[in-house]
Amino acid sequence: MEPEPTYPVVVSSTDLPPWSGPFPYRSVQDPFHVLPMFRLPVMPAEWDGYRRWLRLAEHRDGSDVLVKFGTNVVTVEDCLSLAPGQWLRDNILHYFTSTMKTTFKIKSPAAVFFSSFFLTLLFNEGHANANVEDTFSYKNIESWLSKKMKRLKTSLHGSKTLVFFRNVGRMHWATYVIFQDLKIIEEFDSMGPTPSGIILKGLYRWLFLENKRLGIHLDSSEWRLYPTRPSTSRQRNGYDCGVFSILFALHTGLRLNMNNINQARIPTIRCQMLLHILKKAQANDNNEVLPVGPDRQEANANNPLVLLSGPEEDSDERSAHIDGMSDVDGGDDGNYVGETVDAAYDVDNGEEDDASQANDNTNAGDVVAGNNNEDDCGRNQRECWRR
Repeated sequence: MEPEPTYPVVVSSTDLPPWSGPFPYRSVQDPFHVLPMFRLPVMPAEWDGYRRWLRLAEHRDGSDVLVKFGTNVVTVEDCLSLAPGQWLRDNILHYFTSTMKTTFKIKSPAAVFFSSFFLTLLFNEGHANANVEDTFSYKNIESWLSKKMKRLKTSLHGSKTLVFFRNVGRMHWATYVIFQDLKIIEEFDSMGPTPSGIILKGLYRWLFLENKRLGIHLDSSEWRLYPTRPSTSRQRNGYDCGVFSILFALHTGLRLNMNNINQARIPTIRCQMLLHILKKAQANDNNEVLPVGPDRQEANANNPLVLLSGPEEDSDERSAHIDGMSDVDGGDDGNYVGETVDAAYDVDNGEEDDASQANDNTNAGDVVAGNNNEDDCGRNQRECWRR
């Protein structure tokens, strides 16, 4: 095993950044014109359509596919997690980051997004062997980056920003970002900082090893590690962490000002995200999507695309499961059960950010993909706390 590198200083969230830098992430670029979907108001008719679809979807087959992106899908059950008070499923997070170019009309962002499986594998989270669990394992993901960059037709140093999702204890979402040009790695957690900085250090160690493979030595004295800063927006409940994570990922990946991210906007953003996915599903569906009216609900009860009572308007991973580990809910929600770690790579695949690695011969050993999602919070608004 490679020896640990010398780590950069972890700057406590209560301490001021060093006067000489590098400083925490900050941007003055207005996100309104880049991410208009998250800033535009939702009209009353759209709210009605949102609530109507959620009500009817409760009686539909949750495995019905609404949208495909790369080798992955968004199902009815995934979209139900966009209801108020629900814990977001990771297919929703991965959809919006994987399809960022088409969804937000972004030409060529110098950002790369990694699915939640990456950190799960890198840190052996939930491993069946207690002696292995929560330990760093580069070998689990050593071919991930090279294959991802090949598919994206870019390189490690051609990507200024590397964005990672983490499913903390299968109960909470957080976002981590490597800003290569700024020489910082920063945590964005809507529940507050992780004082130990263990994930920040692990990401630096991974980056150090990837650079070493390229013959480049990272100087830790030039870098800083930042746990969640006091200025990072906080959730005011136990279930909106996933929405915050998407917003953190998109704003940092596109280098936008984050001051507009706040709890008051989250219900509207849930609505906007669901409406976007459903309109995308309508556009891709070969069958006519009939409007929902009080007299037509029963006739269309099995159509997962039914949405609005008026004409359509234009508006502009489950966590990896470790072999031998019992799922909290003991159930199967339909994705990747019984497959190898290749399934985890497949989740990191999208229409543009295509990093599917179905033929990868990884050494992840005991790691397989399995169940997650609404284990301890979600459908009954149970609070999700840090383990």
